[in-house]
Amino acid sequence: MKPTSGARCGALVSVSFLGLLLGGCGTVSKDGGGGGAGGGTSSGAAGLGGGAAGAPGTGGGAAGATGAGGTGGGAAGVTGATGTGGGGAAGASNVAGHGGGGTAGTGASVGGADGGGCATPGATGTSYVDHAAGTDDGVHGGGPGTCAYKTLTYALKKAPGNISLSGADTYQGDVAGETLPFLLQGKQTLTCNGATLASSAAMGTYDGIVQFAGTANGVNGCSFDGKKLGGYCLLVNTSAASSAAPHTITQSSFTGCANVTVLVGSGFDHVSITSNSFTLDYDCIDVMGSPSDVHISDNTFTGTTTDILCAGTAPGVTGSGNLRGGGTIVCTTCGGCPF
Repeated sequence: MKPTSGARCGALVSVSFLGLLLGGCGTVSKDGGGGGAGGGTSSGAAGLGGGAAGAPGTGGGAAGATGAGGTGGGAAGVTGATGTGGGGAAGASNVAGHGGGGTAGTGASVGGADGGGCATPGATGTSYVDHAAGTDDGVHGGGPGTCAYKTLTYALKKAPGNISLSGADTYQGDVAGETLPFLLQGKQTLTCNGATLASSAAMGTYDGIVQFAGTANGVNGCSFDGKKLGGYCLLVNTSAASSAAPHTITQSSFTGCANVTVLVGSGFDHVSITSNSFTLDYDCIDVMGSPSDVHISDNTFTGTTTDILCAGTAPGVTGSGNLRGGGTIVCTTCGGCPF
């Protein structure tokens, strides 16, 4: 940072190294410049606040404490002895992922600028994927557009929770760096915003286009395209942790799943399948084994062969409000079905 009134930084005394970098230079005078805060880092870490004031007649001192990731800078520096400028005030929170520069102190220094950059991946609670604008590396993923990851395959290796997809994209096996299955682990969920999840062009997969392998997985607003190939469009391959936090399949559409659309594997529990549409599929929802908690409600079925299949009549498969072309759904074996 340039001195604000022509004084050279080298002429200052008793200023820490960080103070020179982040606090700015004051004029060498009785009312020395206060420390301006540093900007945020390019990775979206917190901006640094203005430091404590330096010795009389100098610029600001060392940097203040950092704030939480993605927010503004740390607390204001303490005003120094008579004749010195105070440290910079805390930076205001900026757009998510931007470290805020603090305002100047009482002296001549100017405050740090907005740090810019992308939010730290995972810091916002949601990670983002955008085929057109994203980048697969450690400093992307924390925001939409140019701050997003490029592929869902990469995001699933990094993101701890919800992953939001660009609605304009198609995430297809063996295309644009994507590999099936899209394996959801831990508490990973997909918010597709209308994006398409598709089988590879060559063949279907019995691992699923999407596979649930965690403790609380979900898909919302996704368009599944089985390409009229075999295999499964979505495979539930583990139980959720509890009925209070089940696996969820909701507000999604499934078409062209020529074998089984949604398969709930044998022995797996706590699954909620609600408000989806199934069109031109073969067997739509296949529940294996004898689960105690699989709930299927408010789904529509059009041009399908069998809507809900169960391995037995166990009462753990329940539901309501499901319709086939405005009428009764077609069930096989399930106790209490049609529902």
